[in-house]
Amino acid sequence: RQEAVSAQIQKLYELNCRFGTKFEHLSLALRHGWKDGLVDAAEQREVEELNRRANAAKHEGLGPCGAGAAVRIEAPAGERQPEQALGNYIGELERRYAALLRRSLKKNEPRYR
Repeated sequence: RQEAVSAQIQKLYELNCRFGTKFEHLSLALRHGWKDGLVDAAEQREVEELNRRANAAKHEGLGPCGAGAAVRIEAPAGERQPEQALGNYIGELERRYAALLRRSLKKNEPRYR
């Protein structure tokens, strides 16, 4: 992850120096370079791919403790119950989420009530 993001930041720095600009995002610097004819098609494809990989790396494994999937609560297989009989599945979700985090949920954490 660190290598992809470092390469993204380095490329942004290089383009800003080359163009004499101060863009905060690589996509904006690339768009400027393409529009002004400072970047050819091959470099554009290369930088777009670098930017896509780095942005994807920033979002990998960001769940609790690196978990990739959210906690799911489902009714037992084959049983379809009316809404009133389902009980407090939201409370159960909050209880399981707190158990997954190994701590109580904080006041400002998302609640589904």
